[in-house]
Amino acid sequence: MVTTSVSADPVDMAIVDDTGVLLLSADGNSVSTQMLKEVEAVDLFRDYYASWWASSETLESYAERTGLMNA
Repeated sequence: MVTTSVSADPVDMAIVDDTGVLLLSADGNSVSTQMLKEVEAVDLFRDYYASWWASSETLESYAERTGLMNA
């Protein structure tokens, strides 16, 4: 689980390879996408993704906190 003090949703994205990032946006009825094909964009989104995971809760901590393993 990722927690943050920022009141913004994370960006839905897929880092395709070293030269492309796919951004996704959905409103419940449709999905739109935008492909960025710039190495600089990939680097920025890779750093963004890493920062989210760096602030995430470990699986073990989540399982303990929620009682997931007590079933």
